[in-house]
Amino acid sequence: MIDHIPLWWHFDLYRWQDGFEILLISGLFYYLSVWLSQDKQKPLLLTFYGYCSGLLIADYASLTTISTLLLLFLPIACTVFLIIHQNTLQKNFITLHALTPSQKPSVDWIELVIRAGLTAASDNKSLTCIIEKKQALETIISSQQCISAPLSLDILRLITTSNLYNPHQMLWIDSHARVHAFNALWQKNSMTEWLSQEVQEQEPWLRDALFFTTKTDALFIKLIPETRTFTLIAHGKIIQKALAQHAFSTIRTYLGYTPHSLQGDWYVPFNKNTLSEQSRS
Repeated sequence: MIDHIPLWWHFDLYRWQDGFEILLISGLFYYLSVWLSQDKQKPLLLTFYGYCSGLLIADYASLTTISTLLLLFLPIACTVFLIIHQNTLQKNFITLHALTPSQKPSVDWIELVIRAGLTAASDNKSLTCIIEKKQALETIISSQQCISAPLSLDILRLITTSNLYNPHQMLWIDSHARVHAFNALWQKNSMTEWLSQEVQEQEPWLRDALFFTTKTDALFIKLIPETRTFTLIAHGKIIQKALAQHAFSTIRTYLGYTPHSLQGDWYVPFNKNTLSEQSRS
């Protein structure tokens, strides 16, 4: 009669190094899956799982040639994933950290921004604003007029009526209803090298906004004083000639105050693709 083998004896087949390697590989696999799942436009996660499944099936079925080819092409496949997923990579490099507020501020502050824009239009001034959503912008925006104060109508009026105020530069606000600075500028460096010729021919403010909103989740807002309408840009897509009420509802939806989707509202300003598809890697 065979003696009963204790359960702990089976673990003697493995060393602690084996357990560490399993945990490490499992963790890398998990975080790679999470990273690929962030791209909602391309089925990268499903493709990655399909490639791994094909590799396992080929090895299990002793398909030596196919298994060898899949292993040889693995570095190429990883490079292709990096190229396709480059926008998410650029966001991770550009933004230092994600912003997580303890509680969402009242939606009233969005109405104050709209009112401040219309008041500026009455004085024949434009209002250009960048709203920081979840990704910090301090690495790509600079300003010598820093405030860091809670947003209020008095603050907005003080800024737009100041002699220092430049309507062609940006008012920097975050989604926590806090004013960071005014007269803010993009830190562009050699940005034009990334753009197609068609995009480079656009107005500078439009070209810059289209480029940087593809690299972050920020929302760009510009009031056109002649028509008293708003131009909204996010993710490299644009809404033009939006009236105040439409702009208000679109902003609050984009920032997450309402659950409705904006996919039907945004359109591409060019006949080809979005700027993110036109920019050269």
